[in-house]
Parts: sequence; structure tokens; C-alpha cells
Amino acid sequence: MRTPSIPMIGFLQAAGIVAYVTLLIAAAGTVGPYLDVEFPFAPFLFLLLFCFSALLCASIALGYPVMLAHQGKLKQAARIICWMIFWLGTLIFVLTVLTAIFFRGMGI
Repeated sequence: MRTPSIPMIGFLQAAGIVAYVTLLIAAAGTVGPYLDVEFPFAPFLFLLLFCFSALLCASIALGYPVMLAHQGKLKQAARIICWMIFWLGTLIFVLTVLTAIFFRGMGI
């Protein structure tokens, strides 16, 4: 099986982060109405979720490049990180524009 190109690896990593954030928002929107606003452990759960999210996103973004760097392929690892940053910025821009177009005036 052929290894994906470096831009494709960066895109897949960025798409993985976008997919995780999308699932997290969907889950929070589903569970949110059932939680009491004065829930005493809300700050604790928020910080725990924040730490988990940081760890998961770092694993998605840096796992493969760190493995490559450990093998001495520093240039390839740096290129993957740069492409991932490019694709993540592109996805954020595209999703922001689509949200502005399709959800304008919906009070969201």
C-alpha cells in the first residue's frame, strides 16, 4: 500500500481535529440541556475535558511527526506539521464562511 502524500497526511490530521471538535460540540449540545446550570462540578468537568481535548488534539497533530522525527526524518516531520497548520486554517476559514452564509439571521 502506498503511503499518502505529505499534504494528504496534513489534511487528514486537520480533518481529525475538526471531526473531534464537531463531535464534542454535538455531545455538549445534547447533554447540556440535562445538566443543571448550578452544577457544582462544572468547573472541574470543564478543566478535565479541556485537558483531555488538549492531549487528544496534540496526539492527532503531533503523533506521526514525532515518530518521524525520532527516526531522523526531521524535514518530513516539519513539512507535515506545516501542511496540517495550513489545512486547519483553511478548514476554519471555509467553515466560518459556510456558517456565515447558511446560518445568517438564525440567532446562532
